[in-house]
Amino acid sequence: MKISGRAGFFIGILAAGFVASGSSSARPPERAASEDIIVAAHYAPWFKGTAEPGWTQWVGTKKVHTAYTPLLGYYDNRTPATLSKHVEWATAYGIDAFMIEWWGLPSGKFRAGIDDVVRPFLANPDFKKIKFFFVYSFIQALRKDSEPTFPVINLDDAERINKLVSDYKYVARTYFNQPNQFKIGGKAVVYLWAIGNTKGNFKTALTKLRNAVKAASGYDLYIIGDEIGYGTTPDLVRAPCLDAVMPYMMLKGEKPIRNYKVEATIDSIVSQYRNVMNICADLGIKFIPCGFAGFNAIGAPWCYDNAGKLAAPVVVRSVSGFKSFIQKSKAVIDPSFRMFYITSWSEWNEGTNIKPSREFNFDYLNIVKSELSNYKPLQPPRDTVKFAFKRLWNPPGSDDRLLAVAFDKVEFLDDKDKVLLKLDIGTNAARAYLGIGFSGNETGWEGANNYCWAGDRYKYATLHLDLPAGAAAVRFKVAQIPNQSIDLFLNGKKLGSFPVQMPWQWTLLEAELK
Repeated sequence: MKISGRAGFFIGILAAGFVASGSSSARPPERAASEDIIVAAHYAPWFKGTAEPGWTQWVGTKKVHTAYTPLLGYYDNRTPATLSKHVEWATAYGIDAFMIEWWGLPSGKFRAGIDDVVRPFLANPDFKKIKFFFVYSFIQALRKDSEPTFPVINLDDAERINKLVSDYKYVARTYFNQPNQFKIGGKAVVYLWAIGNTKGNFKTALTKLRNAVKAASGYDLYIIGDEIGYGTTPDLVRAPCLDAVMPYMMLKGEKPIRNYKVEATIDSIVSQYRNVMNICADLGIKFIPCGFAGFNAIGAPWCYDNAGKLAAPVVVRSVSGFKSFIQKSKAVIDPSFRMFYITSWSEWNEGTNIKPSREFNFDYLNIVKSELSNYKPLQPPRDTVKFAFKRLWNPPGSDDRLLAVAFDKVEFLDDKDKVLLKLDIGTNAARAYLGIGFSGNETGWEGANNYCWAGDRYKYATLHLDLPAGAAAVRFKVAQIPNQSIDLFLNGKKLGSFPVQMPWQWTLLEAELK
């Protein structure tokens, strides 16, 4: 995801219809991906200029290059043949929509903008063959000249809100009436990126945006938000303002930074996806899973620190790893929504591209074509266990969470006290069952190797699962804050109440499943 403006560098050398010699997959096959799934991919449109310095950039005095090389050669996004070839390949291999970066129009203190590259797409008849929608970066479009690369965007700043509204009124007039603008239920789809880097009244900002676009163009917005990353869950203030939640990347953040293989986090990511899907179900919004090939940002100056050292891990890609990622994450596609997202088609700077390269030819597109044509929807869990809390507690200091109860485990037992299912709350494996109200995993409290606080603004937490056959009771180990009380529900039916017995001490509680 490009997040900083750069001048005069991205280049392209492309003869119309050129494909590098030696490719065994030069002729795209018949489209085979499932027509029941919308497959979208991030499209980077900023490559323009000449060979030098277009595809190479500077980090201080060091020249950096992209990790991989386009099969088309170093192309120019402004060349009509480039877009035509991209559309031809994408649609042949089952990609239905490009999510195109668009950073607003330059105006006053706001200098971002790439409309000069994107606008000519409308004149290309081949562009009509693929759906499109825009990703709008709050950091890029609403960053003022005087601010750093990663500012916190204040949504109480009228100047920024006016810019946001003005940008999208222009988008609505210029792009929403295109026949291939991606719409859901007649609403024009947009994706808002970096919304976690905001402060102020998010709900008011989005309400103003929706109302202004509707008044100016007659179009309602379908807003998808970049609301989660690795190890995070949707913010319960921002997420209800959205129509859907979709990660851009699930990049594991560690300090010190460690490189790892894409296979290393797939199972954890899919478990987190199930967690987010449960939360979205509780909030009444949709979740869109994301797959990615890897991450190698050696060509991205914004991923370096002030000392010129790469400040992001390399997620080592492999064709087999990508195949496994798609196979496992497609199971989390919402059967009532059926959309899947891929990072990325052509983000060469960060090395996430699946577009044909000299290193991998069509290997990644072949996987998209084969794996997403074979889709068995995940059936939503049948049962919901809900823990409702009498009160919340905000810890002193910098911890701004609203906490109620710490969970160590939840067990489901038969009538002879045999454990049929144990959820070790506080582990990645348990994330697949958690819904709204649970915080991040924690370790190191007396008597609990792993645990997780619950609470948050709605004063309840949920588990989503299929109760095991023969389940007769539920038992849970918790540590409650003083003056607390837990009401336990199964599918809306109250099973019992549990006032605090020993505050701050682990207590084992049990209720029959009647």
